[in-house]
Amino acid sequence: MSAGAVSPSISNGGKFENCNFLILPNDPSAKYFAISPLTMQKAEKEQIIQLINSWRERSKLSLKQILARIQAEGCDVTRDMFENRFVRFDQKPDIAPELTMAVIAAFTKGLTLNERCMPVEAIELAKLTHMPINQIEAICQFFPESEFDKAFSLTASPKYKPAPTGPSRVHFPSKSYHRLIGRTQELQQLLTALRERKRKAVIAIVGLGGIGKTALAQEAMDQCWCEGIFQYIVWASAKTERFIGKGTRKIEVSDYSFEQWLDDIARQCKRDDFVPLSLEQKRLAVKQLLLEQRVLVVMDNLETIPDYEAFVDQLFQLLGQSKLLITSRHQLRLEYVFTLDLGGVDRHEGITFLREEGKERGIATMAQAKPDDLSAIHQVTGGAPLAMKLVVGQLSRLPLDNVLYNLQTASFAGPNYDFYRFIFKYSWDMLDLESRKTLVSMSVFDLANGSSAQSLSEISQIEVEVIQMALEQLILLSLVDINGNLQQHRYTLHPLTHYFILSDIVKKWS
Repeated sequence: MSAGAVSPSISNGGKFENCNFLILPNDPSAKYFAISPLTMQKAEKEQIIQLINSWRERSKLSLKQILARIQAEGCDVTRDMFENRFVRFDQKPDIAPELTMAVIAAFTKGLTLNERCMPVEAIELAKLTHMPINQIEAICQFFPESEFDKAFSLTASPKYKPAPTGPSRVHFPSKSYHRLIGRTQELQQLLTALRERKRKAVIAIVGLGGIGKTALAQEAMDQCWCEGIFQYIVWASAKTERFIGKGTRKIEVSDYSFEQWLDDIARQCKRDDFVPLSLEQKRLAVKQLLLEQRVLVVMDNLETIPDYEAFVDQLFQLLGQSKLLITSRHQLRLEYVFTLDLGGVDRHEGITFLREEGKERGIATMAQAKPDDLSAIHQVTGGAPLAMKLVVGQLSRLPLDNVLYNLQTASFAGPNYDFYRFIFKYSWDMLDLESRKTLVSMSVFDLANGSSAQSLSEISQIEVEVIQMALEQLILLSLVDINGNLQQHRYTLHPLTHYFILSDIVKKWS
């Protein structure tokens, strides 16, 4: 039998009956690659929906555009037909190979590398929809040959084995963005740390509130899911509130516990039998799970957990061959943590971000905006994604000069108070008196060049030794950035921090 041929049904104690198998090329032992059972399973439907959802988010295609693209491939598909097969969980109709191929074409042809589906995802969809193996090689027409071959080698197995469904994405949080902009370098750093088993087991994305930490973590989760790096991906959040444009909204309790973390892992790794166990039994069971399976555990908004470094240390003791990805506004002083410091996006990417945000919100003036105006928005916001979103939202009803003035002249009674409260209140409350004085003293220095510890001491009339301790705390809480070289450190502020310490909000909170 040649490569690509379909074998007769093979019995293996009933486990692989009614499966199609592929003989792997150049395999002298004639082993097979199982595609899937003929009847669609619930887990397979979930995976199909999650795949299509991720493609829709990435491509930014509307449903109308998707249907037109599928129809252009010769498939007469209606909206209901598409939604029954790729949107609705309660429907499990068969998906014809021709439709699978047309859908893959719709999400590849004419799209950029960042917009199209990936080869490994296309092969996964083919497996999940039970495409006959003698047709699967046709997918290679949509991708460079080397990319497709690499993807195929990732999905092929040298043993009889049903096609894996991978970790479920049902529990993944919804995204607040359609395409991640301006984080290519940071994403690659993060993925390198996650892919390599010998790299540090705990990775922390650290930065100011609203700088895009959660979005970067979500993008890394998606990429890890697509590549099949981990057997399970767990999402846990200690977030206590979310900024929604006009104010903050409470979303979760703040007393996230170690036991709750264990329960999240158990449930999302399909081990609900762990949940009723005692705390010690549960700890040992999860430790064994993380040792035997490769799991990525994502912990969002770590800083809201009391004594968060001790909490992380508890988690670290259980990781085994798994990885822990953290987002936090506050630094972790633990030697086994790899830290990725996140700042604002650069000017070019910031302009791209602003135009896309305007397009998403239907604000026509953003499409025609002059580059100088968009550069001004980027400069005032310091490239912080949440602040840029705030500005774009307000431009639908106010002139640009007014919007930027309101952001720069923050006040307790001003229109942007909730925004500043969301970003700074939690960290401000943690500062001692000397640290607050040091932070406020930094407002007199140039934003670009910042100041030295000696200059701060002279301005604030606080001893240099005390200034150094205060700066250490301010850096830890992401309120001050450190620049310069090994011989001379300079300390700078993000523009939003600068506006905040110049406002009357500081006086009200003090």
